[in-house]
This record gives sequence, structure tokens and C-alpha cells, in this order.
Amino acid sequence: MHRGLGPFAGSEEDRLIDTSWPEERFLVRPGVDLRGPGDWGTVFGRKGELSVEIGYGKDEFLLELAEARPDGLFLGIDFSRPRTRSYLRKIAKRRLENVRVLYEHAANAIGYCLGDQAVSELFVLFPDPWPKERHARNRLVRPWFAREAARVLEPGGRFTLATDHPPYRDQMIEVIEANGAFTNLRGPGNFGPRPEGFDETIFERRWVDQGRDVFYLQYTRVTA
Repeated sequence: MHRGLGPFAGSEEDRLIDTSWPEERFLVRPGVDLRGPGDWGTVFGRKGELSVEIGYGKDEFLLELAEARPDGLFLGIDFSRPRTRSYLRKIAKRRLENVRVLYEHAANAIGYCLGDQAVSELFVLFPDPWPKERHARNRLVRPWFAREAARVLEPGGRFTLATDHPPYRDQMIEVIEANGAFTNLRGPGNFGPRPEGFDETIFERRWVDQGRDVFYLQYTRVTA
């Protein structure tokens, strides 16, 4: 089960976002705008299917989805002050009232801010692969993350991941399929190209231009 709105990583100074920014209304502050993990309907002012991207970086993938699906609710999570400021500006420029931003570490965001079965769709696209073996323990997709993804996704919810790094691809498959709560839409152990209907991300464009392969993994949350 989720742990409620507990303590967050980093010092208070590290986590501060300038609330004088005109785009600040798109920023979610746990404990202020978000009173509990199940309070997203209040945050958005209405109910709807919640799609979450962890680590949006400099990309506009989630914003494109939000523009195409005005009835949906979209949450971007990142813990970079410059990226957060830039993302808020992009949301305001596009006038996307169905998008919100959470400025927090992924572990705290998913563990404290998302309720059980609250998410319809979860995206982790091109996370840092930490390619050196001694740094692999820093990768996001590990057993704890698979457990949290299984908890927050509703039955039948979709879980999409992407990477250009074969060892990380293999780790993703191993970790997620060992969890037992997910069905691989391409068959056990399989991966493939970008799904139809998905916009190309900045990272994918960069890697493809360099002649590198990219790998997409698509799962659904087991319903029973």
C-alpha cells in the first residue's frame, strides 16, 4: 500500500520552486495542492484517466499526448529545477489545463503521491542507463520500482518503457516479468520498435541519428 504524504528527499532549499512564476499553477505541491495520494481529482478539478510519465526531461511526449487527449489527465514527474521550469513554460504556452508537474525524486513521487490503482498509464522513456557496472544500482527500474508500478496501475493499466541500452533493456525485462503482475504485450522477454501512434522522443531521434537501436517494452497490469 502507499505510505501517504511522508517526508521527501533533499533539503527544503533543494526542493523549493519559485512560487512567483506565472506558470506555477501547473506545479503540484504535496501537502498543499495534493492532500493525499488519492486526491488527484481535486488537483485537476475533475476526474479522469491519469497518465504519468516519470522523467520527462526536455521532451514533450506527454504534452503531445495531453493535447491529443483533452479528456485525460496527465502528470509529469522530474527532479531537475531547470527542466521543471522549462516544462511549466511549455504547458502554459500550449494552454494545457489537463497537465500537472510534480518536482520530486521518482521514488518519493510514486511511493507517496500516487494511490493504489490510481494510474491508467505509466511511461518511463529513456531513463538514465547508468552504463558503468558499478553504477547499475542507481538505475530506476529495479524490483522496488516494479512493485510500486504494480501497486499504482489499475487492472489493465498500460506500462511502457524505452531504452537504447541493451543491458538496461534486459534488466527491465527481467525485473518486470519477475514481478508477476504484468503481461508483456509482445510476448515474454520480447521488445520492439516504437509503438504505432507514439511520437518520437528527443532521445530516440538522437540515438537513431547516431545509428543506435532503440527498444520499447509494453506491458499491461494483470487484471486478476
